[in-house]
Amino acid sequence: MSGCRCCASPVQSDKQHFCSTDCCRQYFTSVKMSNPMPAFCTARGIELKHAETRLKGFCPFHTEKTPSFYVFPDGGSHCFGCGWDGTVIDLCAKLDGLSLIEAAMKLGGKSKSATFIAKPVARLPKRQIRIPPLQRPTRFDLQNLSASRAICVEALVIAVNRGFLWVFDEKLNGRCWIFTDRRRKCAIRRRIDNQPFQLKNGDRTKAAACAGSDMTAPLGYEEAQNFQFFGVAEGGPNGLAIIAQALACGVEVAPIVMPCTGARFTDESLSFLQGKRGRIFIDNDPPGRDAAARWASQLRKAGIAVDGFSFAQLKRIDGAPVKDINDLCLIDADCHESYSGVLASLMNFAAGGLSHG
Repeated sequence: MSGCRCCASPVQSDKQHFCSTDCCRQYFTSVKMSNPMPAFCTARGIELKHAETRLKGFCPFHTEKTPSFYVFPDGGSHCFGCGWDGTVIDLCAKLDGLSLIEAAMKLGGKSKSATFIAKPVARLPKRQIRIPPLQRPTRFDLQNLSASRAICVEALVIAVNRGFLWVFDEKLNGRCWIFTDRRRKCAIRRRIDNQPFQLKNGDRTKAAACAGSDMTAPLGYEEAQNFQFFGVAEGGPNGLAIIAQALACGVEVAPIVMPCTGARFTDESLSFLQGKRGRIFIDNDPPGRDAAARWASQLRKAGIAVDGFSFAQLKRIDGAPVKDINDLCLIDADCHESYSGVLASLMNFAAGGLSHG
């Protein structure tokens, strides 16, 4: 038995406790020193490469073509794409959906032997999401977005009415659109003309999360409350495409949008989906297939019926593979005819038909 240096309370030697801000800070410092950020990133599948005095890689919290996630010599990290930054403890907390104290205990190997005495440590205030002033799209906006994404205007109107689709003006990128939900904890920006989105550091990416966005949880689950069926896909365009394809098939399906492949279903989101039936529209690449398998497992463990639809073998009019449900809007006519039976089953889960594996 020994005493805490901060509060002088007796503490067992094999226990970790947090009685004050100083006590917590000391423990956080020791955890960060024993868990270098580069090693943690490598262990979690975030590949880093040298960039002068820093390391850089693809951000785990949003989709990007150019690496914008940087790790600095002092152990800090920052994404110039979505604005996320933090230490190894922050990164662990974000990836695993933990509080900072829980993440520190996990990294420090104390997760099963930690106790709290005196009053619990107050959590740091959560970062506030910075969303630009939102506007309701005009008919002209919807026509331009329809042309760039190959999604019918009628489906975009439904997305507007459900509160998913908004527009704003941006100095570097002109007229842009945002996919978000009523919780306003995550918002993904894209250009209406579908050109790359320019970041303040000069990099270009197809989409950019608003600073402070929570990229770990799905969007749209509260809106799905009054629907019997839901579809899961990654990214705002695919969320709009789910609405469009359901409209074309004469059924109603609520879109559940994952902001990135690393996102997961939270306990709260699963509670809103109880008693419903879902389908995952699987991105046709290894990360997409891995993410779909993980999401299906989470849903099934929660007792929620779900299956998957694969776009493998399908081709777009330009000859490229159909990667996702939005790409399906650009399917080649001959391919559509050859796979008409498969395509007819796209939304049959919402009409009581047989599922498509």
